[in-house]
Amino acid sequence: MKRDGFTLIEFLVAMTIMLLLLLFTTKSFQRISHNVKSSTAASQTRGDNLSANELLRLDLEHAGTGIATYIDSTATINDIPPVFWDGSSLLIHSTLSNTNSATMGWATGSCSSGSFSLDIEQRDNDSQNSILIDKDSIYNEDITTTGCSGNNIYIVYPYANGATSCGSSSNQPCTQTEYRLSASQPIDSCAANTRNILRNDTPLFTCIADFAIRVDWDKDDDGTVEADETNLDPSKTTDIPAAETGSTLTVRNKLKTSTVYILAQIGKKDETYTYGGPSPSLGDGKISFSIDGEAVQFQTLFTTGDEIEEFKRYQWKVLKITAFAKGF
Repeated sequence: MKRDGFTLIEFLVAMTIMLLLLLFTTKSFQRISHNVKSSTAASQTRGDNLSANELLRLDLEHAGTGIATYIDSTATINDIPPVFWDGSSLLIHSTLSNTNSATMGWATGSCSSGSFSLDIEQRDNDSQNSILIDKDSIYNEDITTTGCSGNNIYIVYPYANGATSCGSSSNQPCTQTEYRLSASQPIDSCAANTRNILRNDTPLFTCIADFAIRVDWDKDDDGTVEADETNLDPSKTTDIPAAETGSTLTVRNKLKTSTVYILAQIGKKDETYTYGGPSPSLGDGKISFSIDGEAVQFQTLFTTGDEIEEFKRYQWKVLKITAFAKGF
């Protein structure tokens, strides 16, 4: 007998199959959507870090620009260190500020019979306040572009309006750029136990577990960096005596390269993800990574079991920024 339509059982079976297909499609879409969001967040973080990396690298490369080795005469060594690291704050000293175009560039000139004249002008703003440093790297505040004595050749460096000395006894104007971790984490998408690296109190790197600086330091003054002089922690007196990092002359002669390591969160929290790299130690929060054959240790705030489990729900990457001291 010919039958019209479907039986109830056939209809229910068809509906079940359709519901299962719809459920499978929804789950697949949710997974794809989740992966896209995670990938987008991670890509945005990497993009933000690229510009921050470049600014930090430029600050390190220009450390010491316009900083005289001596004050008034070679008898008095300037006490402004181009780069100083105390284990938590990185201080960079220069007349040049990479975020202030008025401080960029240089000029050369000469003093003859009490009159100063420019020979080469490469300053972005030729009316900017500037200091003069002679060929022996001596700064004397009484010698300016409007008044000088004797006969000598000078390099002219512009500096920021209102700049004061960065040293304890030096009278030379300079700009101090400070990198340090913030005291708290106001950004919701960052792990609660991360901080932000501030550049002069303005967030530059966000969602940071910790950062460290290492240097290549020519301890024996032979002009070559040997194996035991590479990637040293300048805040440890066992590597570099603290007194050696406080002099313009010493830093200028010994510091060859500076490398900053930053342990950065990449993307947002993912409850389905488990980080497969090193984890902080229970109790002290210390974590070590091998970066290009060098052991680098970070001091994080992830110290309890729950905090370490929270750490594993995020992706992490060690950023490495290396700069050669061009400003010396």
